[in-house]
Amino acid sequence: MDLFKAMRHLLGLSLKEQKPDCAILRLPVELLLLISASLPLHSQVLLSQTCRWLRTVLPLADSSSRLPREQYLEYLAGLAYDMPERWVCEKCMALHSVVEFDTPKRPCRTLCPLAWRHGCYQYSFNCFWPHHRHIQLTLKYTRMLGNKKHQRHLQNLLAPSHSRFVIYPLERNVLAAQCSTYPKVEISNGNSDGGRRRYLLLSVRRYKAAREIVSPDSMGIVVVCPHMHMYSGPQPPGPATLSAYIHAAFKEEDGVEVRGACARCPTDFAVRASPWRATVRAWKDLGSEGSPLDPAWRVHLDDYHQDPVYGIQEDLTIAHEPGSVRKLYESGGGEVEGIQWERLEPAPNDLRRAS
Repeated sequence: MDLFKAMRHLLGLSLKEQKPDCAILRLPVELLLLISASLPLHSQVLLSQTCRWLRTVLPLADSSSRLPREQYLEYLAGLAYDMPERWVCEKCMALHSVVEFDTPKRPCRTLCPLAWRHGCYQYSFNCFWPHHRHIQLTLKYTRMLGNKKHQRHLQNLLAPSHSRFVIYPLERNVLAAQCSTYPKVEISNGNSDGGRRRYLLLSVRRYKAAREIVSPDSMGIVVVCPHMHMYSGPQPPGPATLSAYIHAAFKEEDGVEVRGACARCPTDFAVRASPWRATVRAWKDLGSEGSPLDPAWRVHLDDYHQDPVYGIQEDLTIAHEPGSVRKLYESGGGEVEGIQWERLEPAPNDLRRAS
């Protein structure tokens, strides 16, 4: 929790409430001004709007409209922190009302016409399309577990999804292919972020022999993140490519798991493969509560470096300890449907189909 949120928590009030006998309000004005000056600009504005007394004492109460674009988005994110009915739109720079049937499985296309006209940013995985608002609402509702009004929406936001997918665009599948996704919220155990809630996503791709046996070529396009992918045809050289991991998995006996991690974003993955079945799993950390500009979210987007609103952006890199995202995902315990590896030896139907 940053300094501004800690102060708001100690004040014991939301942005619309006031508690005159709070200890912080009895601090000398000079000390309050020093505390405010140490905060980022957007937090200074939010703090000045917290109650009537601070609005009088602090100088930035009416300056939110003059904030730079990035600071204004941060300001909106802080404003929405205690508003379960609102989410931050990065396109029109405003707060929108929550629509309960809007989920990553079926994103609502009417929430912000401007965003859909100019393109909206999402992390896509065949049957699951989480936008930043889904991440933020999931984390917010998890934090507000005492608010029963939004628990059904939270359950829908965290519901797993399953779907068949096309291996090669415009071509008939040569394998039976299915993808599943399992979102989850866990509290990080590291000191770098103060133990914040993280939105984690497990994606599972399953391939089964059909018209052909399973092989790196028949698996087609495989993507675990914007930086780790495998396409058909000649593969780029190097031991750290996804193609190298998948080829290595096919060389292992008895379906031994081959593990890897992306060096540029917090994504861990694992592959098991045989000529009859293959499974590619990826664990992703999509970030904690914050604005749509949070690098922890942006690093997972294909189109971040070509953003038409913010211009050309430098490539982001968020390093992580390999295996740490998977470990955090699995630390909460509990069985997840379909998370266990399937047996990789052929079934009779597999032999007939691939013969």
